[in-house]
Amino acid sequence: MKTNAGPILIFACTLLIQGCTQTPGPSATRQTELTTILKPFLKPGVLTDDYQKSPGWYEPTNRQALRNFIAKHSETEEAYQAEVWLIFASAQTERQLLPSAEKCHRAELAKRLKLISKKTSRPGTDKMAKIERAALLFAQDNSDHAEFEKQTDEILNHIREYESEKDRQFLSFLQVAEMRRSEIEPNFRLLIADEEICAHHLDKALELTKELEGKFPNWDTQSVKGQIEMIELFKRGWSPNSSHRLAEN
Repeated sequence: MKTNAGPILIFACTLLIQGCTQTPGPSATRQTELTTILKPFLKPGVLTDDYQKSPGWYEPTNRQALRNFIAKHSETEEAYQAEVWLIFASAQTERQLLPSAEKCHRAELAKRLKLISKKTSRPGTDKMAKIERAALLFAQDNSDHAEFEKQTDEILNHIREYESEKDRQFLSFLQVAEMRRSEIEPNFRLLIADEEICAHHLDKALELTKELEGKFPNWDTQSVKGQIEMIELFKRGWSPNSSHRLAEN
């Protein structure tokens, strides 16, 4: 008896497609694994009557879980995400004792973040890496601002993309960093002004801080107004050393 193979073939293809869509791929499986590892990182610090409980990323075992994940899934998109998280956490918790060693350590982390930005195909991971790299470069060396300025300029030149980014990892990263998408620009503008203070470019620092105040009049007014007052005191010759001498007299 002759059978009609058409309906059978269609049914078989349908089952195959359903199986493909319902079975998680390797990337989805890795992402689920990473999400589980990152859950402790999202726990904020808690201020109690007795002490300040550190956030989840301070716990060494949580950072080690990320290291294990990176080694297990090396050079995957999920490993790049994990590495940005690990650099964020370790940069603040695993400081080197010698200033020269700490400087070299941060330079290596910044170098790795730059490489992650080039390798990743995910815009959210790229933005995470660039934000963290700028933060590292800001703290690294006050004698050389070029790389920090270059990185922050790149962020600010694409700030609308950062403000509209909806990647879950990126949003979680900002949450842990205690920064909203709308606060990325004013935060970095304030850091740029801080760099000018460190370089003793007080006129430029004052100009930048007043521009920040004008563009974001309701953002962290205490910090912005305090910085303007401090710069004006510096311009009049005040310094921390002089205030200490006055206090001693």
